[in-house]
Parts: sequence; C-alpha cells; structure tokens
Amino acid sequence: MNKFLFLLFLLPTSLFAQFEGGLWFMPELPQANRLNPAFERSRKLVIALPATYFGLANSAFTVGEVQGANGGINLGPVIEGLQTTNYARFWADIQGIALGFQAGKVQFGAEWRVRASAYMRYSDKLAQLFWYGNGPFVDETLQLGPDLHLTGFHETAFRLSLPVNDKLRVGGALKYLGGLADISTSRNQLSLYTDPEYYQLTAETDYQVDGSVAIDDWLSTIGQPENWAGANNSGWAMDLGLQYEVNDQLSVAASAIDIGTIRWAGDVSNYRSNGDFTYSGLSLSAYSDTSGLDLDRLVDSLQSAFDPIRTSEAYETALPTRVMAGVTWNPTSSLRLGAVYEREWYRSQQFNALAIHGGFHWGDVIYGGLTYTFQEVYQDRLGAQIMVRLGPLQAFAMTHNVLTFFRYADAKTASFRWGVNLVFGKVKKTDVPTSHNTPNLMFEGK
Repeated sequence: MNKFLFLLFLLPTSLFAQFEGGLWFMPELPQANRLNPAFERSRKLVIALPATYFGLANSAFTVGEVQGANGGINLGPVIEGLQTTNYARFWADIQGIALGFQAGKVQFGAEWRVRASAYMRYSDKLAQLFWYGNGPFVDETLQLGPDLHLTGFHETAFRLSLPVNDKLRVGGALKYLGGLADISTSRNQLSLYTDPEYYQLTAETDYQVDGSVAIDDWLSTIGQPENWAGANNSGWAMDLGLQYEVNDQLSVAASAIDIGTIRWAGDVSNYRSNGDFTYSGLSLSAYSDTSGLDLDRLVDSLQSAFDPIRTSEAYETALPTRVMAGVTWNPTSSLRLGAVYEREWYRSQQFNALAIHGGFHWGDVIYGGLTYTFQEVYQDRLGAQIMVRLGPLQAFAMTHNVLTFFRYADAKTASFRWGVNLVFGKVKKTDVPTSHNTPNLMFEGK
C-alpha cells in the first residue's frame, strides 16, 4: 500500500476553509452570485477574468506556537494543548473566464472553475500517538478514527435570476462537476489498546479510505491533467437563492448552495480494515530522540498493525452544503451595514458562522468594507474588502483575516481573493428592481 495514502489513513493535516461573509455584502461583484444566485448584476454584460482564491486554517494552534527555536518546528506543546476534537481544512478556487448577460428582465450567467479542498477531523489522542507513540497510553483504549476528505474537481455552472415582482427576486444555478482526484474516509471507527503486561497492541477497526486517483504516485500525477481520473468521475449540484427588498434602505436575502454529490468511478482504490487485531512487539511513534522525525518507520508499523484489504468499488462524496441568510441596511447613500449567518453541513458535522459588515462608498469609484466574523470553534477574525471601478474595469481584493498580513504568528487562518472584471451597459432600475439606496458601483456610475 502506498505510504503517502496510508499516512493519510491515520494522520491529520492543518488546514481549514474560510466563511466569505465579506463577499456577501458586495453584490456589485458578479462573484457574489456564487453565494446567492438571486443577487442581481447591475450591468447588462459582465466578463469575469481568470482569478484565484485560497483559504486555510486550523482550530488548534497558531503559526507562532508551532515555530521552535531557530525557525524549527516544536510540536510538543502544541499537541499537549489540543482540544478533544480538532478540525482542519483548506480551500482553493481557480476561476476561468465567467460570463453574465441580461435578456429582458432575466439575467443569465455561465462560468468554469477548478476547486480543491482538504478536510480533517481528528482527536488529540491521535496527535499524541503520532508524536509520543503508544508508550504513554499503556492500559488505555484510544479512540482514534480521523475523518478525512481531500478532493479536487472542475465545475461548469449555468445561472439565472429574475424578478418575481418589484420587491422579490429569485435565482438558481445548475452545476456539472467533473472529479479530478479524491481521497476520503467512508468509515471512521478505530480504537487502539496497549496491554500493560505484554505490551501487545489490540486494534478494533471498521475504517475505510477510498481514493480515485493514480494512488501510487499521487503527489506527481495531481499536477498532470493527462493523468487525472476525471473521465469516469462526475456529479451535479445546484444553488438556490432569493432577495427581498423591504424598503429603500433595507433588504433581506437567503440562499442554499452546493447541494450535490460526485460519483467517483475512475482509478478507484478502497482500503478497509475491519475486525479485532492483536500484535506483539510493535511500538508506534513518528519521533525519537535519536533519529528525530521518521514517518517511514511509523507508516511501516501502522501498516503491519492494521493490514487493510484493497478493493476497487465506486463511491460518492457530498459537497459541503451551506445555507446563508443575511440582512443589509443602507442608512445613507454612502454607508452600508449588514449581518449574515451561515450554517454548513459537511461530513456529518454542522458548522455555524456569523459575519457583521460595515462599508463605505467613495463617490462611484471605490467601495471599502470591514467584516468581523464569529465562527464556531475557529478563530474570530477581522476581514477587509476593497473594490475599484475605472470605466469598464472593476478590480477587487479581500481577505478574511487581516491579522495574517501583520502578525502572522498569531493567526490560525489565512485567506485572499482577488480578481478583475469587465462590466458594460448599465441596467436601468426599471429593468431590474433594486432598493439599495446607495450609489451602487455597477448600477449608478455618474
């Protein structure tokens, strides 16, 4: 069994995705349609040029806590400070060219992009086993069983939105998903007991890792499109949204996005360990005082202990479905205030977040905003957004943790989104109803 995959079978990563509350409050950007397909575009033709987004973080520690003396790595204190359950995730989005246009009162859109993510839920005992070995846990049963999902896919989306009346607008998107590579766990029961007399290891397992990728050379083939397994991996997803204009200053909106799955059938390998196993003479540890960090030794020991069986059966994974609801208030022609709540369902877990936003228009050229995000089990953070429009050129940049750029050692999260759009032809308010009584940078240019 490939050692890289087997290491993922049991060990955690340190990444986590970002809640993009700031983007919700910038409906002038066509990219905001990804959070709510009902947000109206206020130009008749929009071309979004290629752009990138990334987000990463973890719930357990800061960068500074990991750094040891002389720039080294000091994991001991970090591992001791872990919570009983820890989460980690990474998200990347590479956008190709996206197009939006209006026909009558209906707005249409199409885009293609590549998305990648990594997710891990793991226990403190698993990290301690990784670092200290099983010696400190004699006569103790450790509940391990991390949940893992590494995936990459391309998405082709078709969007439309239309007014129902002068206050309500609805929208939706249908998305075809082409799987590129995936490694995920579908069973997560795993415990380990060390006998105090004979130092035997007893494992009780019902654990399975599924993969759709050229597993024997995963790290190199992921960068070579000709080796992707996507020809036999596909799925569908949809987004739904609405926006209601209460009055000239107040609007509410809600959406449900990424409702869908991918079926993985290309280059599939399943590794399953099921049953009770007892082994003698095994000591598990990735670190020793004499040889330092030795992952090969740990992987060889784990593989001997759990001895998984390999099959090749297709499987499905679900996208992280998110429901969002927000309110936007424009008390003056220049000021925008609001709040948005998000709940995400993913890997049998639920995650909640709340973002509070304040932004200001400088004429019809610049919009700047700040967003403070409260996120369950993750670091609260202050984000910043800016958008500049010069003629048909619309440029923007945003981060959801400004601390990363000034005091990165104290940060648990990092994110950055940027892009450039070309926008043409103002939509008249009579064509697309809106009650944002602000100089909307796409609607209202002087």
